[in-house]
Amino acid sequence: MVYKKRAKAHFVNIFFTLTMPKQLNIPDSPIATLLTELHIGKNEAFLYTKLLEYPSVTVQELQKNTPFPRTLLYYLLKNLMHVGLVRTLESPKKTTYAAENPKKILDLLRTQEQQFQKQKQALKTLIPELQNTFRLAHGRPGVRLLKGLDGYEALMHDIVEAQPKV
Repeated sequence: MVYKKRAKAHFVNIFFTLTMPKQLNIPDSPIATLLTELHIGKNEAFLYTKLLEYPSVTVQELQKNTPFPRTLLYYLLKNLMHVGLVRTLESPKKTTYAAENPKKILDLLRTQEQQFQKQKQALKTLIPELQNTFRLAHGRPGVRLLKGLDGYEALMHDIVEAQPKV
């Protein structure tokens, strides 16, 4: 019974920490800005920059040196481990965390570029089908009225695009 109450209290603590965090004063840095552009949260980016300062660190030490509560630190560290920017170093008595080499950020960017290229190719194959559905739904034939020099350039561009590539 005591365990259930403690577990429930822990869950509530995590829930409120994640859903309604305090206004944290997190300074901006160039690396944090870059990481947020790579779809890593601002808190994770700040924590990664802090982890770069230490060879390995425990959650308790991080709690003293960052504005984050302990429960939020575990969540942020889990996210950074999932991305591959943090690793755990387990010893018999405690678990410490260490930042991966910053070159991993390039690997992260390459992975995102590959995913983007796959999505782009998938979209290119779907566009003709989507255009047909659009034309059928709107009852419009595939005819456009082009005027002037801009219209002529658009027509030439469409002709070049329509020809099969050799």
